[in-house]
Amino acid sequence: MNGRWLARKILRLLPPKQRGKAQEFPIKQIAYLLAGTYGDFMQSLPAINTLQEKHPNANITLICPDFDPAHLLFLLPERVQFQQASWLFRQLFHPIDLILTNPIGAFRVKFDYAARFCAKTAYGFCYTDENGRSAYHFCYRLTNNIKSNMLLNMELISRTGKPITSSVGEFKNPENQYKAEPFRATHSQPDVLFHCGSTTLQTDFGTKRYQSIISEICKWVISINAPLEVIAGPTEASLLSKLNKKYPKLKTGTYSVEQLASRLEQHSGPIICFDSFMAHFCAYYKKAAIVINRELVKPGYDNSTLQTHVVLSKKTNWKLDNLFKVISSFLVQA
Repeated sequence: MNGRWLARKILRLLPPKQRGKAQEFPIKQIAYLLAGTYGDFMQSLPAINTLQEKHPNANITLICPDFDPAHLLFLLPERVQFQQASWLFRQLFHPIDLILTNPIGAFRVKFDYAARFCAKTAYGFCYTDENGRSAYHFCYRLTNNIKSNMLLNMELISRTGKPITSSVGEFKNPENQYKAEPFRATHSQPDVLFHCGSTTLQTDFGTKRYQSIISEICKWVISINAPLEVIAGPTEASLLSKLNKKYPKLKTGTYSVEQLASRLEQHSGPIICFDSFMAHFCAYYKKAAIVINRELVKPGYDNSTLQTHVVLSKKTNWKLDNLFKVISSFLVQA
């Protein structure tokens, strides 16, 4: 038995501070415990927005113990406040009315402590083979058929106002919800926006091959005379500089997250990106995108209803032929 399971087993023996269910008393204080990093943050944003709409008089606090979301806080609703994880445990003597977690929170024992000792009621997620979690009033079971954590987060929020007949539930993937409007090409050549930053994929592919893939994509789009802009975060400035030397007329730009949000809202043409933070960003803004996927992750996971996924295979030495076919289908040749 590993430490996580042992801690949960011990916690089951301790008395919780809970005093009711979310629909049984006024909700004045809510804590949203968000495990994971950038993509998980984006997947949780619609749920956090809905949470504020559902509880307009409640104070909502966001806790992100795994990373510092300082440059993403502009995306939060006005009354949602961010606090460090230590704030949560200072509520030991003043239990929070409602604690919610995101799906990755199923892997955080510290969230079990918070649910048991710092909350009147808690809603979250549990492993496939668990029948709920200690001190949680309700959990969705994380089964293999779940395709969208964004939709799953939204569904958990909706359960907070309903009578609970079971401590655990099975989530069914709804169809045609939060689906982006597909890009519809016109008779004019649309601008292509290519976001080329992904630290994780750079590690997976290896820096040399990763940069080669980006260069090959740029070369192909330029060859069909499609207007192209390649963008990335400030940490990828050196990569953009190399592209500019190779393709002098190529339009490039580095964007902060806030600038990227504005750029996405303005863009109406095809978007190409890797299966990373940018894919989740597009999903949040309901922008159709061509997402370059690696074999390590199931294609379509987390945003399959929103994006067109293309898997690059190591067996074919990461050939891009299929990707080019997909991009072509998004474009009208001049």
